[in-house]
Amino acid sequence: GSARRTRRNPGIILMSAFSNTFVGSKTTLLVLVLLMILTGTRSASAVSQRISSLRVHGARAVSESTVGEWLGLQTGSYWSATAEARGIQRVLSEYQALGYWHVEVQKTNSSPGETGVALRYSVDEGRQARVAIVSFEEDLPFPMKMVESVVEVRPGDPVVRSRLSSDADALLGLFERNGYPFVELTPDILV
Repeated sequence: GSARRTRRNPGIILMSAFSNTFVGSKTTLLVLVLLMILTGTRSASAVSQRISSLRVHGARAVSESTVGEWLGLQTGSYWSATAEARGIQRVLSEYQALGYWHVEVQKTNSSPGETGVALRYSVDEGRQARVAIVSFEEDLPFPMKMVESVVEVRPGDPVVRSRLSSDADALLGLFERNGYPFVELTPDILV
């Protein structure tokens, strides 16, 4: 009895709050219907799990706590598959920014319990990608020494997105300063 009434009250409160503000709108009606559906379908068995613990293993290039921060999941917060997927994508992106283009992140364990869900992740960084060669295939309108003077990436350096971008900007600037403002630069990076 009373549990059922408690579940319905938030829907009624939300409905009246929205209907007073946006009277007569078709969008309001859709929002109200969605709120009623979402509020009405939540039951005691569908309680969201809080994260009781978060562990990361295998990180070497950065600390495991940094990987945990990149995941964006914190002990005490609610777990969601969407937030987890977003966090894993961020971990991959952050590692790629450091030159680890073949990194893999896997959830190794997820244990729901009375106090929440315990999350475990494994990181396999792989080898840091390194620059093998730096070359220019087109005939350049000025000496190669000028080009080499603005390009900082050298063979053996890690393939780091920010450094490659900086070199591309420097090359475009060199062309613009020498009368070629519409040059197109197409890097060919194989990782």
